[in-house]
Amino acid sequence: KRSVFITGCNRGIGLGLVKEFLNNHNVSVVIAGTRNLANAGDLLSLGDDPRLHFVEIDVQKEETIKTAFTKIKAENLLGESGLDVLINNAGICFPLNVDAPIDREGVRVNWDVNCTGTIAVTQNFKPLLLKAAARKGSAYVINMSSIMASMTNTFGPMGERHMTGYSMSKAALNMLTRCLSMGWKDEHIGVTSISPGWVQTEMGGEGAEISVEESAEGLVRFAMIMTEEHSGKYYNYDGTEIEW
Repeated sequence: KRSVFITGCNRGIGLGLVKEFLNNHNVSVVIAGTRNLANAGDLLSLGDDPRLHFVEIDVQKEETIKTAFTKIKAENLLGESGLDVLINNAGICFPLNVDAPIDREGVRVNWDVNCTGTIAVTQNFKPLLLKAAARKGSAYVINMSSIMASMTNTFGPMGERHMTGYSMSKAALNMLTRCLSMGWKDEHIGVTSISPGWVQTEMGGEGAEISVEESAEGLVRFAMIMTEEHSGKYYNYDGTEIEW
């Protein structure tokens, strides 16, 4: 059985992941993080399952990251087993057209949420990952990337790089994955980048290729069979490897 903590669970892929993990009997604990529980009605409606717990966490605010960690420890939500899988799902997309005037604030927010926020959460929760690795031999971090971070793949219907700011931030996130996978290898914490696909969410739009349910099903399947062999690599939600 694996325990999992997911950020950005109030809607979209994050909410879909919570539902899909709860459908898996090999999941022992699901901790769902969101910026504001008062505005997360769809998430709170899932609260009947005793394996599900909620924490407020805003990846742009260091104090909320530390408070979430303290709550999880103080309430002993993970028992003595530690955290098996951390999924850094919280993300944001401000479009940036390379021919348009530069929106410096938009670029900064992309970077702050998608990159700085991710490393802040991962560093703060490392003690719980180490605890799981000590007991079970390994623990894992999944960084939610995007096919648009790839420098070698074509982008299909999203072809033009009008999402340059987003693509830049996710490419930087992929570098973080590589760095952490090498730095934490001897501590048996695997770190992997995964693209959820082009999903029918508020960000992806109604014309996207796959549903939230399809993406979440593939992501959860991957998370449950991950090994250290997957660390430092970049995958699609269906388990196929992506070129950097």
